[in-house]
Amino acid sequence: MKILQIHNRYRQRGGEDVAVEQERALLASRHEVIAWEKENEVELESLWARIRLLVSTHDSQRSRREMAQRLSDRPVDLVHVHNTFPLFTPGVLEVAREKGIPAVMSLHNYRLIHPNGLLFHEGKIDERSVNGSAWRTVPDGVYRDSILQTAVVAHLIEHHRKKKTWQRVPDLFIVLTEFAKQKLAEGGIPEQKMVVKPNFTEDPFNGPLSGHPKPGDRGVKPPVFLYVGRMSREKGVEDVIETWLRHRPQAVLRLIGEGPQKSDLQERSKNNPEIEWAGRLPHEEVLREMARSRALLFSSRCYEGFPMTLVEAFASGCPVIATDIGSQGEIVNEGETGLKVPVSDPDAIAERAGQLIRNPELARRMGETARRIYERNYTPGENLRQLEAIYEEAVRRSRSSI
Repeated sequence: MKILQIHNRYRQRGGEDVAVEQERALLASRHEVIAWEKENEVELESLWARIRLLVSTHDSQRSRREMAQRLSDRPVDLVHVHNTFPLFTPGVLEVAREKGIPAVMSLHNYRLIHPNGLLFHEGKIDERSVNGSAWRTVPDGVYRDSILQTAVVAHLIEHHRKKKTWQRVPDLFIVLTEFAKQKLAEGGIPEQKMVVKPNFTEDPFNGPLSGHPKPGDRGVKPPVFLYVGRMSREKGVEDVIETWLRHRPQAVLRLIGEGPQKSDLQERSKNNPEIEWAGRLPHEEVLREMARSRALLFSSRCYEGFPMTLVEAFASGCPVIATDIGSQGEIVNEGETGLKVPVSDPDAIAERAGQLIRNPELARRMGETARRIYERNYTPGENLRQLEAIYEEAVRRSRSSI
């Protein structure tokens, strides 16, 4: 197939950008992939461009014209959209439909039903726009702490709800978990058009962990617990820090990543020698850290999509202590691939970490199970099989609607 892959890159590179790049490389092994990407930093340099964006985020005639021109100059068999916000707009899907080209759209977050895409605000879950109007979130400025910017995205959501855009396009939505499918359906995305396909990752034991015993040596002393991710409020990193400050587990806490909370948390924890700040590390080094850690601490307070960190932990044979909400609560199986804790509960994190400190054999068994789950569900080969089946179904639906 000849596939046009569309993606609006994020200002700060994150897991979604990584997933898009990996999927593109995966598809390129068997298909021709044409990447069309936009970057906010480049496209929105001028004041006029930013003003124009405020009135066109919901539907841009410019992006429609560009889409029509691209499809005329270089016809494709299928369009796969990852992120249209804010520069592409859903108009690209309308153009694909007008030209009879099958289209799928991956929903990596909840942007179609909530202005900030997280269903999260001021430290807690925010579902006001799921069963109600997105305009309800505007006074709180849930998107970038801005009433104006939140209003722009709320208008986008309600405009397409009113037009019933998502009932018409695309032919299929790809969602990452059953939890996400349920929540998006509550917010008005047609359930019958959603199919579940998780993210994937390359096998680290064919790369950075080559020669490392599978699923990893949990005998490192003192045991190491690992946090990998953005140092921000919604990720719950302060709950992990509080665990080590309050309970002083007999283990090292190593934190990898950057973010707005890092300097404050470093200052709070500067007198605790068991807390180590590694900063941003190369991807291969992160995988090595996972392979030697007793467990990954996934403390997110929000509904995640399908975090690459969890897939990589499973691939590395590393069990996970995760908050029991959203997709992460679905991905991690209690007592099999990891342990679960309530949101924002340092005492529970300490109790679960203590279990694995006292019982390294339990950590080893869960790491082995996590590795088997990876081999069954999250390898590149399995993901390509699922993706090609989704494309075939999208083609069938597109033809039947003509």
